Formats: sequence, C-alpha cells, structure tokens
Amino acid sequence: MKRFLMFGLLLSLACGDDDGSADAAADTSADVSSDGAAEDASADATRDSSPGEDAGGSDASEDASIDGSNDASIDAGEDAEVDSGPVSMPCTPSGECDPFMDDTGCEDGQVCIVAAGGTECRDAGDGLALGEVCTQRNDCAPGLMCVRVGEGDATCQAMCAAGSIGQCEGEARCFGNVGDACVQFCRPRSPSCDIYTQDCAGVDEACTLVTDPETDERYTGCRPAGEKAQGETCGGDDGNCEAGLVCIRRDGTSTCHEVCDADAGETCSEASEVCEGVSSSWRVTYCRPPRE
Repeated sequence: MKRFLMFGLLLSLACGDDDGSADAAADTSADVSSDGAAEDASADATRDSSPGEDAGGSDASEDASIDGSNDASIDAGEDAEVDSGPVSMPCTPSGECDPFMDDTGCEDGQVCIVAAGGTECRDAGDGLALGEVCTQRNDCAPGLMCVRVGEGDATCQAMCAAGSIGQCEGEARCFGNVGDACVQFCRPRSPSCDIYTQDCAGVDEACTLVTDPETDERYTGCRPAGEKAQGETCGGDDGNCEAGLVCIRRDGTSTCHEVCDADAGETCSEASEVCEGVSSSWRVTYCRPPRE
C-alpha cells in the first residue's frame, strides 16, 4: 500500500450536551496476548454517543480488544462512507516495519504484522485475500490482518492508520486498535435508522444517537440495545438505554428518556412528561418534565 498524504484530522470523540446524550459507547481496546497469535477484536466502528444535553451531544469510543494465543487471528468488531478525497495518515506505526508503505521494511518473503510490542516482520503465510478465513497473523496478504469479529471465524481485514480519513472503502471506517496505537482496521459503520420507529433489523438492536468515528457526523444508527430503563442513570460505565430511549444529561445527571416525535404530535407514556426535550446535536425530541 502506498502511504497517503498526511492531511491532519485526528479521530475525536463526540461529546454530548445537556439534553440528547446518546447511549454510552462500547470500549474495545486492543491487547495482543501472545506472540504472533491471531487477534480478537470486539465491537463496532460507529461510536455510541455518551450523555448528551438539552439540544445536546454524544460521545463514545471503541477499540478492538485482542485475545489471541500464540499464532492465531484477531477478533474484531463491526460497523462503518467516507469521502473519496485525500486520505489523512496522521501516525506512524511503531516497531520494525510499516504496513502502509510500499517498502514496508521487511525482507522478500515476509509480511508486516501487528504484534504485542508493535509491528514486526514475519515469514509470509498463504497470502489470503480480503474476507478470507484465516488463523494466523501472517496468513493474510500484505496490508491485511487476521481478525475475528465476535464468535465467528477470523478473516483477513484491511489495516488502516488510526485517525485516517478515507483510507477504508465504501461504508467502512478505520477503528479498533490491535497492538499498535497507529494500526487499526476497517469495519462497516452502523446503518442509519429512524429513531422514532425503531426500524433496526436486529431484534437486539436499538436505533440510537451515534457518531461516525472518522467524520464525527452525528446521526441515528443501529447499535446493540442496552438494559437501562426509563429514568435510570446511563452513559459510560452506567450502561446504555433500552430501545426507544435516549441517554440525556440534564443538570449534571444522565438518565434514559423516552423518544417521542414532536412533529407527529406524539404524547409521552408518562402523564407527568411532555414531548418537549430536544437533543441539540441530533435534534431528536424526547419526553421530559415541563419546563418551569
């Protein structure tokens, strides 16, 4: 792969405001457990938003956690359209090689892989293509890493530089650390959805407030539903809200609120609340006590 132009644009976490906080994000920091083993990475490429505010925001982060033993693959997460303009490459991998360069620094017959202490050269394996099932870190073709998402088989996925914009193709985003702070991998972002109708395909999913990890675009997307009920504290370590609720920070406290469509004249299930709350960043309306 050729190194693309440095274009300075680092990944940033979106922060919520007073009303409109989104469900807390999933944390998936990478951690390579043993030399050369395949790596496990969990979770998705779109960030859940953490507590937002009345007319408010969101933030959530995710990284891939790795769980490989000896020479296996990498478990990764899911989720990720970025403009096809200049690609930002704001970091350089640590270690003996650079997977983003044509000249990686490895000898002929070797590939640059991600290991516990950074990148290193390893004898090339089978040279498997994008999406093919793999077991070892060196199984994949140059520029790919062996990553396992959830409980499925490990597959070869494209490496990308942390903070890059547009390096991944189509609806993919660069996300999830896997042993080196600079090396991440491409994952599809959360699909867009209608937060008022909760039209996500998965029975365990919720349409909630999310943030694109590359562009910081805020939109409503499908994410795993949380367990926090209406009125319960939410965000960060407190957890995410159930489907149909959003995590909103008001007066320093974040709680789950019922989503309601003010434009459609919807009313709230709680007689003591009105459909007057507004998330500032997403403009999603929700139920709250009447303003004094």
